[in-house]
Amino acid sequence: MIMYSTAEQTDRRSKFKIMSLFFALALMISFSIFGKSEDVYADSDDTSIPVYRLYTSVNGEHLYTTDENEVSVLMESYGWTYEGIGWYAPKQGKPVYRLYNAGLKNHLYTTDTNEVNVLTSKHGWVMDNNGKPLFYSGGTVGIYRLYNAALSGMHLLTTDGNEYNVLPSHGWQKEGTKLYCVKKGSSNSPIPNNPKYVDEVIRLVNVERKKQGLPELKKNVTLCNAANVRANEIIGFFSHTRPDGTSCFSVLSQFNITNGWAGENIAWGQRTPEQVVTAWMNSQGHRENILSPYFTDIGIGAVYFGGCYHWVQLFIESY
Repeated sequence: MIMYSTAEQTDRRSKFKIMSLFFALALMISFSIFGKSEDVYADSDDTSIPVYRLYTSVNGEHLYTTDENEVSVLMESYGWTYEGIGWYAPKQGKPVYRLYNAGLKNHLYTTDTNEVNVLTSKHGWVMDNNGKPLFYSGGTVGIYRLYNAALSGMHLLTTDGNEYNVLPSHGWQKEGTKLYCVKKGSSNSPIPNNPKYVDEVIRLVNVERKKQGLPELKKNVTLCNAANVRANEIIGFFSHTRPDGTSCFSVLSQFNITNGWAGENIAWGQRTPEQVVTAWMNSQGHRENILSPYFTDIGIGAVYFGGCYHWVQLFIESY
């Protein structure tokens, strides 16, 4: 199978661009391509945090988490499907605990500490997240809960009134509004980055720069968010041109990033940070971006989909 990566660089002042294309043979598992009509990035603010929703066909369970690493692990290692952002939870409020029952093989989410105590002491449930709240309930948007006895007592949470009204025709029972959130999420939300891989790619890049006597690049969180959007876009549209026809660098304006020089490396198929950095370093255009003396900041997109990772490096010269 073929593993691809490309590089592009621009200076907004001179409009000078460099592009190269790299092909390398590598053994990979197969992948699927999908497209989205729109991309809605996780626009959480200082008071809210996205709660991701995943699904497994093994037992029909939906799982909710704020942990981007858990999203990546469940998708890559256990075959869970990403279903977007369920809602945005407040960073403070009523604690929501997640419990797990190994016999039933499903999770339950509750703010009721009495329910937690009864289920853990008498019915074989254990607390996830080391007993700490998984997220918080609060706000004005209701989160409905449904129950399905035929699915080993499975519970489902949703902010979608239509889903809440349709599922009873499929064996689910309504349990009313159990939690609250700041605002609804979107099924079109980009798949989050693997945060461990983001940090490892940055570390490896700075190792290469140090070998050449160059200063380290600073991790730019906003640039990582932009790179995440780009990593989602190259799934099914592998190009420095975005699906809307604009340049890859238009994502910088989308995130209000001001810069001088800017560069982008993209790749898919490599399974680890070591593999993708090695591939980029073995290609002149990518290597030039990684070792450019003009860049000061770096952002990484590392998104798992269809059996492999999709990678983006964004570089900027910050003002």
